Amino acid sequence: MIPDNIIERVSDSKPWFEKSCFNPSEIFTMEEFKSHINFRPNLRQERVDWIGDTGELSWGGEEWSCDQNNWPIGLFDRLLDKHAVCFLDSSRINPQINEICKKLELATGSPTDAHIFYSRNPENKSFSAHWDWSSNIICQFVGTSHIKVYSNIPEEIDNEHRTWEKQEEDLQLEYEHDMEPGDIAYVPAQTYHFYNPTSKRLSISFPMNSNSQDKRQQRQWIDP
Repeated sequence: MIPDNIIERVSDSKPWFEKSCFNPSEIFTMEEFKSHINFRPNLRQERVDWIGDTGELSWGGEEWSCDQNNWPIGLFDRLLDKHAVCFLDSSRINPQINEICKKLELATGSPTDAHIFYSRNPENKSFSAHWDWSSNIICQFVGTSHIKVYSNIPEEIDNEHRTWEKQEEDLQLEYEHDMEPGDIAYVPAQTYHFYNPTSKRLSISFPMNSNSQDKRQQRQWIDP
């Protein structure tokens, strides 16, 4: 699990980075991810966020599928060759992730989710330099990535201006690291950052939304 002394730091106003501070295999594995994406009800369009333009896609129905809007397995597999993907609403994907979200919510008072990012190829790029509404801890589980976090303050706080629109050399570097499994980067809300996979990668971000008016998800884990 993520150590409590790391959890306690998620309300910091400054970004930070920690090397080798958790064991990925104790929290979420590639085998779990493989099982998750091969169960079609998990591939609801509302949960799946492709990075980059996939174009307009359509498909026919399949027998016994309760929701024909879920991504078909074959199409999903082909898109993984060209795009990174993010699974939203993943805070209850297993007991360990649920417990981490519970601890983060207790530490911050903010509803917390888990966003699972996967890139099959290093060519499948992630977002350009941008800021988020939520504070995040970014945890590397599989593969390697390169992260840059900047100290520039956004000039306008709205969805239309979340991406850095000036020259890259105008960004003021706060820190820069190569991320390996077990590493954590903390990025406060409205902080510019750039995360770039350098290999096949599986990472999980835990966004903590202090602006949310919604109730937190229930963290009870059912034992049948």
